[in-house]
Order: sequence, then structure tokens, then C-alpha cells
Amino acid sequence: MRTFFAVGGDMRLRWMVQILSKEGYPVSFFTGTDSPLMKSAVKEASVILGPVPFTRDGVHLFQPPSHGMELSALLSCLMPGQYLFGGNLPDPVKEFCDNNDILWKDFMDMEEISLENAIATAEGAISLAISQCPINLHRCRCLILGYGRCGQALADRLRGMFADASVCEINPIRQTLAKTRGFDTFDPQKLEKYLPQAELIFNTVPAPILTDPLLIKQIRKDAVLFELASGSGCISEEACRQAGLCRIACPGLPGRFSPKASARILCRAVLQVLGEGR
Repeated sequence: MRTFFAVGGDMRLRWMVQILSKEGYPVSFFTGTDSPLMKSAVKEASVILGPVPFTRDGVHLFQPPSHGMELSALLSCLMPGQYLFGGNLPDPVKEFCDNNDILWKDFMDMEEISLENAIATAEGAISLAISQCPINLHRCRCLILGYGRCGQALADRLRGMFADASVCEINPIRQTLAKTRGFDTFDPQKLEKYLPQAELIFNTVPAPILTDPLLIKQIRKDAVLFELASGSGCISEEACRQAGLCRIACPGLPGRFSPKASARILCRAVLQVLGEGR
């Protein structure tokens, strides 16, 4: 039987431990920086479950509210034939595994996880919008930057709450998809027209879309920007501060708002990869 060792992470990983344990799998769990007992547990496990994301600084495992152990400490314990799972695995981690006969799988490369993760992210973003903004979503003018998985899930749910959602998308196929679903859709060259109208802005694109100071000035001072993309997103925190804009960074929404549901998704994917899916 497979034995699991879970390390670091947020509440998603803790729920994964509970779910796998109830399924009858031996699971050990570690939070902290390092210890001899941790090293022993890692070597005895056949599957290592890492966090999502695997790291935020490239040095330590992701483990809020502070850093977890150093990546090098975990990698030094891994054995040939083990399986390592994690989200957004850094290239050096993948290279180490490849060079040491360690199997690996990046959760974020799995389409089924990305699709279901988008739903959790959209619901989390809406929950933040309701709790952080002094307005109703009903008839609120919302601007969604990007119409990928997350943008699609978010647009559908905002419309279900009778918000007035517009979509900015550069990809012609996604533009057409958004239009066929009834959304007012435009390309980034027309942002200057739509930005002054938006009360809530949801960015899902991991690229600096709003770098032009002229565009930033078009954003309403009472608008709220929700940064759902990884990295600095469409507009930096410093640029927002200088412009007097409210920017809310939204990392790890599935782990914050729906950790149990997200853990079920991850567990199902892990067992399928291992050939033990049910």
C-alpha cells in the first residue's frame, strides 16, 4: 500500500491528510523547518505531498503564515522511486527529481485540477468582493481582465448575481467565446474606454497589463482591483499606492475559502496518477 508524507502547505494539505487517512492510507504530516524525525518519515514514504504553490520565494516550502523548511532540506531526503506532488514546482526541483530518479507531478499542469480550481478561485474572489466592498454586486459594473478558466468561471458567477460584467481579452478565440456567452467583450487597446466605468476590476492575467500611467489614471479612485493572477499581476502594488487605488492581492483563494473541496480535488488527482483512482 502507498504511504504518504505531507509537508508544509495551507489547510488544503491538512484536509488531504484527513481524506487519505479515511481512505485507509498511512499518512504522516509535518510542519516546521526541519528535524531528524521528518527526514526519517520522508524516507519511509512512497509519495511526498507538497504544498500549492510549492514555494513563493524559491528557497522555502510554502507554509503560511511564515516560511516552511528550505527546499534543499526536503530534496536531500528524497529517495529514488518516490513520487513528489506539488503546485507550480520550480524548474530546479524538477531537474533534481529527473536527475535522481524521483517521479514528480505538478498539480497545475493537470487540466482537471485547473478547471475545478478556477471555480474555487472565482467563488473566493466573489466572497472577498462582497466582504471588502461597500456596494452590492447586483448591477455593479465589473471588469474582468482575461477570459481563461478563471475568467470564465468568474464571469458566469458574476452574471448569476446580476452584476454588469465586461470582459477584456486579447485572444480572438476567447473573445469570440465570451461574446457568444453574451458578455460585452473588447481587446486591451480599448481599455481606456472601459476603465473609468468599472467599479470592481478582477485581473486573472499573469502579465503587467496596466503599466501605462495614462491607463492607470483612467481607473476610478473608488474602484477596487482584485489581483487573482500570480506574481505582480496586471498592476504593481506600488503603482496602485502612488495612484491612490485600492488593490487587494488574492493568493491561494481555494486554500482560504474552500480547502476541503480543493483537497478532495487534489486527492482524486493524486490517486488517479498513482493508478489507485476510484
